[in-house]
Amino acid sequence: KTVTERGIPNAGFLRTRIEFISSLFAEGEVSEIWITFPDPQMPKQRAKHRLTGSLFLARYAKILKEGGMINLKTDSQFLHEYTKDVIAQNALPVEVANNDIYGTGYADETLSVKTAYESKFLAQGMPITYLRFSLGGKREFCDITEDVENKLQELRPDRADN
Repeated sequence: KTVTERGIPNAGFLRTRIEFISSLFAEGEVSEIWITFPDPQMPKQRAKHRLTGSLFLARYAKILKEGGMINLKTDSQFLHEYTKDVIAQNALPVEVANNDIYGTGYADETLSVKTAYESKFLAQGMPITYLRFSLGGKREFCDITEDVENKLQELRPDRADN
């Protein structure tokens, strides 16, 4: 809706299985990827489905232009920390890492565009996090270590020992 209202000609939205992304765009065609409020896939056995994991970064690397950016906006502290760990593990350049874009006043005109999920999470008092990073010209990526994954599992809100 906002893209149409603002007359932004170079934005597109897809509702498809992410596994098909490399067949929908040519190599180097995409300037930015926005991942907004995805399922964080918290259980260890679901790690390969996390949209900022090594398998997906390799797919994004094929379609991103040189210097292209990935933006992650989420309410999930788990996914935010996981993505920061993936970034660190792969020594990727980070432009922004913010743990609470509204609480810190970081949310600019673009970041202030709210999805329905975002409005719901804000009403519940949950902070909205944001990461903006590039792949630094890399095409292959490492997964986080088992030790890091175990540490992240402690952030799960559904764990009884939290």
